[in-house]
Amino acid sequence: MRFLSGGVAAAAAGLATAALNFTAVPVVLDLTSESLAIAALAVLLLLPGLWWEVKRPEPGKFRIGLGTAALLASFGTVTLLSDRTVLAYGAKEIRFVNDRVELAGTLYTPRARGPHPAVVVVHGSGPETRTEYAYYARLFARQNVVGLAYDKRGSGRSTGKLYESDYGDYARDALAAVQYLKQDPDVIPGCIGIMGVSEGEWVGALAATRSSDVAFLIIIAPSGVSPAQQVDQEIAIRLRARGYAERIVARALALNDRVFDYQRTGQGAETLKQDLREARGEPWFRDAQKIPEEVYPKEDYAWWRSVMDFAPAPVWEQVKVPVLLLKGGRDPKSDPAIAKSAIEAALAKGGNHNVQFIVFPEGNHGLVKWPLGEQIPPPVFVDGYLDGLKRWVGRQACGGA
Repeated sequence: MRFLSGGVAAAAAGLATAALNFTAVPVVLDLTSESLAIAALAVLLLLPGLWWEVKRPEPGKFRIGLGTAALLASFGTVTLLSDRTVLAYGAKEIRFVNDRVELAGTLYTPRARGPHPAVVVVHGSGPETRTEYAYYARLFARQNVVGLAYDKRGSGRSTGKLYESDYGDYARDALAAVQYLKQDPDVIPGCIGIMGVSEGEWVGALAATRSSDVAFLIIIAPSGVSPAQQVDQEIAIRLRARGYAERIVARALALNDRVFDYQRTGQGAETLKQDLREARGEPWFRDAQKIPEEVYPKEDYAWWRSVMDFAPAPVWEQVKVPVLLLKGGRDPKSDPAIAKSAIEAALAKGGNHNVQFIVFPEGNHGLVKWPLGEQIPPPVFVDGYLDGLKRWVGRQACGGA
């Protein structure tokens, strides 16, 4: 019986390992280390077996029984075989500098002999750390591509002030990471790319225009429009998904655009406040989510004002490197058709036809789907996403390096 119970526990550990290998759990839960998560689960599974041994009839004599031994042996096996353990790649803490800002990150290197291509993973919006972005860096490392994930300025262990910076500052941070990799003997200097996630579209594209050291560009969940336009799209997508009539959608967008105008100019505050108070009592206002209930002094919007009207089209026109764009067909933040049309047109206008834009119909903003129902675990990446990402870097970026 003890052997059976230990075997069941070991099987559970194996299933947990597989779940962390083949699902989007690490990204959705922001797991920095899947191996640590597996180890923590093993400890929890081991406790019942240890309790059984302690409660044996011979007080004071602790012996490892068959059940516990089976658990330890089986767990050790699945962990050693897991390609997410530290045996699959090297990892080291690093620091690099952009002017007065010191950025902290983790560098993941393949076990195979180098030099290798490399990818810098650039964050989405907000005070983001390396957490879920390290997932992608590890993914690349297992494919013989060096991966670098770092804490955004003003976040985690990086210095600087996040909301006193704009996309240009974030782009220079990403280029500082590129320069760090360029000096690494394990990296092919001419084969360093940037992968931007969400807001990383604007940052990554900008970085690619500012340095010839960026060899390729990958964007996850691009919008092709300004941040302000993306917010409008998100409101419209959300309201339409909930069945609201187009006249309601138009009303919501008109009100939100007035909010934007106030944030830009500081004009019309009193009338806007009154209209917001009236709208707050209607169901569509709650479902729109992105329209603020109140407005504040213009000065409070200094950072947002610095980026809200960032125009990506002129930037994309200047991007000359190979580009891969991956978008979820169910992205609740922006329209895939608009993104594809806008970015491909801008790239073509600039003479860049080395672009691949893939839409995954079932994917959300993070290219994740929930097979058992929305928010019912485990979440999984959409079919073909990770394989396509790895294949493109391996076969197309840097001339197939």
